[in-house]
Amino acid sequence: MSDDSSADEIRALLKLEPNQTCGFVCVTYVSDQKIGTERPVGSALYFMVTPEAPVRLHRIRNDQLYHYYRGDPLELLLLKTDGSSAEIRSLPQPVT
Repeated sequence: MSDDSSADEIRALLKLEPNQTCGFVCVTYVSDQKIGTERPVGSALYFMVTPEAPVRLHRIRNDQLYHYYRGDPLELLLLKTDGSSAEIRSLPQPVT
């Protein structure tokens, strides 16, 4: 895959499917261990956000780790239970 691969080519390569809140997604791992009776302890997924399929405001109830591969930086708005908030912007790191 080259640096000029299109979003459609990447979406096909990674088998990303439309997601209600996160653009396009492919789940690659889900833990067998559960929190309570339903939620897995952890999971891993690829996701892609495009102008046509943006991230929509939604609640995330577990820790998340993001790996940035290419495109624009990811901006997160954290609305905390104590009423405070924080904005986080991922910064691409050069590949050496």
